[in-house]
Amino acid sequence: MRRVQGWVPQVWISILVLLGAAAVSTAPSAVAQTAAAPTAKVKAISFPPDRQVVVPLQGTPHSPDATGQANVEPKEDGLMEIEVNLKNLKPPSTFGPEYLVYVLWSVTPQGQVSNLGPIRLAGTKAETRATTRFQSFAIAVTAEPYFAVTRPSDTAVLVNAVPDKKYIQTEPVELKTELLHRARYKEAGLKPVTIDPGVPIELYQARNAVQIARWQKADQYAKDTLDKAVKALSRAEAAQKAQKADPETVIMAAREAVQASEDARNLATKRDEQERLAAERKASEEREAAAQAAAAAEAQQRAKSDVARDAALAQTAGVRADVEKRRAALLQQLNTVLVTEDTDRGLVATMADVTFATGSADLKPKARESLARLAGIVSLLPKLEFVIEGFTDDVGSDAHNQSLSEQRAQTVREYLVGQGIAAGAITSKGLGEASPVAPNVSPEDRARNRRVEIIVSGEAIGAKLGG
Repeated sequence: MRRVQGWVPQVWISILVLLGAAAVSTAPSAVAQTAAAPTAKVKAISFPPDRQVVVPLQGTPHSPDATGQANVEPKEDGLMEIEVNLKNLKPPSTFGPEYLVYVLWSVTPQGQVSNLGPIRLAGTKAETRATTRFQSFAIAVTAEPYFAVTRPSDTAVLVNAVPDKKYIQTEPVELKTELLHRARYKEAGLKPVTIDPGVPIELYQARNAVQIARWQKADQYAKDTLDKAVKALSRAEAAQKAQKADPETVIMAAREAVQASEDARNLATKRDEQERLAAERKASEEREAAAQAAAAAEAQQRAKSDVARDAALAQTAGVRADVEKRRAALLQQLNTVLVTEDTDRGLVATMADVTFATGSADLKPKARESLARLAGIVSLLPKLEFVIEGFTDDVGSDAHNQSLSEQRAQTVREYLVGQGIAAGAITSKGLGEASPVAPNVSPEDRARNRRVEIIVSGEAIGAKLGG
């Protein structure tokens, strides 16, 4: 198979790899890093399906002396086989007590990451083989607290090199999510350790994994899975302390503890996020309800103040000497809230089609505000009576329209009662398609027919309902 050294005559896609602050260990072997490592750039390679590609790997600001290469070869089953050889690597613990192993990653231009497995050091060198189903990806090596992590830490030590610009045939595309973002392992309370050559490194990783899972609230959100991890760790610890310790037994139990811990951590993180989102939704709903209640109260108070002011002015000017003047004043006030006409049945205030959601009897916020203001106006006049009448257009069956008109009229009645109008003074009824105010031949005419009418009458304004 043909080998291509250093570049690929295919599409290269730009990915920004955000490298955060390197961990500073209190262990004697730790090397202090800068407060924030410089941003490194790496490009995802669209690998050809018919040839092997040799990709140079270069060190990051965390490990500038590290070098290596990755041989990427397509296989018949659609997999990409990656053979990695690395040089000039320091022990992972150089970056802090939380780091015990190097992990190989493939990262797509869309930010999808895949853990390709741990990398074991042999002195300052390392090599490994892995496969991925991605066809376009970047390559990164990070320091991690254990081998089974599902998202990379911010301590990247190697990434694939950027090729010469003459080989880039498309405009760069920014990565949609951060590649490296878990920079908080120090908060997990991991302690510096001295690695005992007689203890499998997997046991140290298992201790880290259990501690990190607890830090991520696994004991609260994923207790059963965390318990499995703790039991596996206990078996590993017991096997290590046995008089004739069997390394394979220790390693198997430790790996089981690591995987169960990562499962518990992932589950706890998801459930914690779900709980947080639910709490935010509830708080948002409570804020909205409080705001609507406050708006209704303010509208009613404003309406009462306006009526009181107008009543005082009318009394001073003598315009309230008789019933007709009160009727005219009320008509004027109602018209500031809803379109109102003076008829032989009384004052008829019309609520338009936008009062309710489509096909529903639930009042919209604007409609509730209008009704609150109307209640504030009429509450200052005694002995008023009200009839609420609901109407629909001719779309739908007669039975459906009759039921919907009754529900809407009843909803308006219940809201006005809740605003302080005496229940005995209000009646409601639905008239369905009856009494249209326009022919049902156009959307505009049908909208006019979908309405609720509030008929206000009584002795205070010189008329009784129906006459």
